[in-house]
Amino acid sequence: MSEPLLPKSVQELILSRIESVAQLEALLLMRRNQEHSFTPTELAAHLYIKPEEAGSVLDALAARGLCAVNGTGIQFQPETPELAAQVNQLADAYREKLILVTQLIHQRSREKPAAQKFADVFRFRKED
Repeated sequence: MSEPLLPKSVQELILSRIESVAQLEALLLMRRNQEHSFTPTELAAHLYIKPEEAGSVLDALAARGLCAVNGTGIQFQPETPELAAQVNQLADAYREKLILVTQLIHQRSREKPAAQKFADVFRFRKED
């Protein structure tokens, strides 16, 4: 039997905590700049997305235990050392197997239940 294309821990992390490539890119940016806290406006400039979308990305990553809110923004701070190790493996996999990682993210978003997609439209968040 051949080895899985992506490590199981990477697959589990994507399927349980990463909903979009924007979330992945934000997570990896924050991982590379662990001492820095990102605001939605700052993240938007780095990822070439709207500040509102960047705010949603940061909120989602914080809600899933990948980042922590501090006084000036949101900073890379996984809730457990095991989760931090999974993020490191994800960073390696993304660098080595970019297409496979993005395909899994897109597959996950296509499989999201229609009711959840509908509910997401009505999600409200605090202003910056």
